Amino acid sequence: MDGQFQINKNKYLDFLNTWTAYMIKNQGWEKYEDLHIDEIDKAFCSKKNVVSFSLFIFNCLLEIIDNSKYDCILSLTLSYSKSHMNLQDLNLDYISKEIDSVTPPSIYFFPKNNEVYERTFEKVMKSKKLTDETSFMTFYHEERESNEYYRTIFVRSMKSK
Repeated sequence: MDGQFQINKNKYLDFLNTWTAYMIKNQGWEKYEDLHIDEIDKAFCSKKNVVSFSLFIFNCLLEIIDNSKYDCILSLTLSYSKSHMNLQDLNLDYISKEIDSVTPPSIYFFPKNNEVYERTFEKVMKSKKLTDETSFMTFYHEERESNEYYRTIFVRSMKSK
């Protein structure tokens, strides 16, 4: 599948360059502006492809940003669950099956060490298994509301060591 994404990589890089320039000029992070993956290319936003496409786009973004000044997060919302998540079950296949069909994956872009965005990681659990599988720092967050768990995967722009 990655090969299909590669065909349009230059188009995606152009789009991301334009978006990051806009974000820097307008300080979009102050208004919590994000980029929904389906705004880039709807062709790969089916439930079957959206996770791998999101990771591909996220990696493209990492190629163009000045990582000494800026950081980014990929947010993947999972469908609601009636039970608590076992982190040992968390892998790309699971995420592809459980990705929310209403809320598209989003990318957030902001200055390094921005305290508002850094607070995102105060109440998350690192997923070693998913970090190893993706080579990105990957975290899981869930909140229980009534009888359901709201679940989100966060991918950090720092490559894992």
